[in-house]
Amino acid sequence: MDPKGVLLVAALLSLAVYTGETPLQTEAWVGYDRDAGIIVFMKVAAACCGFGLIVQTLWLTFVNKSLLSANNFVQLCLSLLFCYNWVWLIFNGSPTPLSIGFQSGACAGYELYSTISEVKMYITGEQKRVDMLLHHGLCILFTAATLYIYPRVATADLYYWHLVWDSISRTLVSNFALNLRYFVTSVPFATNAFFAWTFLWVRWVEQFTFTRILVNSPFDIKDHITWVVVAGWVGLTVLNLYWGIAVLKIGLGMKKPEKQKSTKSE
Repeated sequence: MDPKGVLLVAALLSLAVYTGETPLQTEAWVGYDRDAGIIVFMKVAAACCGFGLIVQTLWLTFVNKSLLSANNFVQLCLSLLFCYNWVWLIFNGSPTPLSIGFQSGACAGYELYSTISEVKMYITGEQKRVDMLLHHGLCILFTAATLYIYPRVATADLYYWHLVWDSISRTLVSNFALNLRYFVTSVPFATNAFFAWTFLWVRWVEQFTFTRILVNSPFDIKDHITWVVVAGWVGLTVLNLYWGIAVLKIGLGMKKPEKQKSTKSE
């Protein structure tokens, strides 16, 4: 195996010895003002999706005609919100400056924008990722469910809704490192290693904590729609496991990474 591959795999496997506790926002999961929260959710979701579509249009007009590169840039920018909240949580603890309503709204706006872009790329043939369409589809399910019934869902169930949105917010942190690779191409090993470590940290290691909390909860769920939300979150977790295995295989030299497309002007 290439020495760099050995170094990368060693760094990835070091995650297995992590014994600390993932910083959580559990006090924000209960007693949250849902009426104010849903308004924040809708405003932030609309703002993030609108920002993404505007920036994408500007990119396609003035930079190049690659929808994929435009999408990479937009997602890089939007993911900074989740990075900011995550870094704050690590160093300062909870509560964070961004409320659960803001975080979930940002997730919803990010996923709505990404769904639109993914469908456009699928139609044009620039990128056809069924797994990504499934991922975004599950996130849109959470968004639709939140808009439809969150203001009326049983108070006891809110704990599960907030756990799911908190979990999704963490996973989107890795998308900063993912998209950074397309613009910082001079040190590919460093950017790929940064992405691999970030991905496995927020989508594997930290998710173990959420999974443990969910498994140990009493499951005193009142509304059927909450079961749908929890089941959808399980589906996302399975997808993250699948993608994480692919990352490990690349690190082990068992699978070749996908060729990164150029973002230079055409």
